[in-house]
Amino acid sequence: MKNVFPVSFVRKGIVGGSLTVKDDSVVFHTNKVMISDFVIQHHEVKEVIENKFLIFPSVLFKMKDGQEHQFVVFFNRDRLMKCLKELGV
Repeated sequence: MKNVFPVSFVRKGIVGGSLTVKDDSVVFHTNKVMISDFVIQHHEVKEVIENKFLIFPSVLFKMKDGQEHQFVVFFNRDRLMKCLKELGV
């Protein structure tokens, strides 16, 4: 199963990039200079919710520390959610 998903990170606008789902984390990667790549550790995630941003399908990562990270998932949101569920996120 391929675990890389094209997404846009929603934070003060939309930043294109990709999410890579790994055994212990989810990594957001972008080539944009205004935001750096970051890692979401699975054990830090409180819940992941299927959501919408405007009219676009998205996923919302709610973290145990209260932070939220939202990503517009243009293709295969169901496959992303299935992948996360299989890893216990």
